[in-house]
Amino acid sequence: MATLLGIQIRNEDGINLPRLGTEDGRRAIFPLPPTTEQKRIVEKCDRLLSIYDEIEKRQQQKEPKF
Repeated sequence: MATLLGIQIRNEDGINLPRLGTEDGRRAIFPLPPTTEQKRIVEKCDRLLSIYDEIEKRQQQKEPKF
């Protein structure tokens, strides 16, 4: 099996990641964090996006409407 690092090393012209539809892409191993860490990341992103939404909402309320 090919790892992403192995594919990068084999392609000396830079970071040339495989397309998923290619043979290299189908064989590539994509490292993922454990499920609990993935859930923690999603929860953090959700919190940050809700903060962003609130900031955006407040900003729109402050802007004059013409």
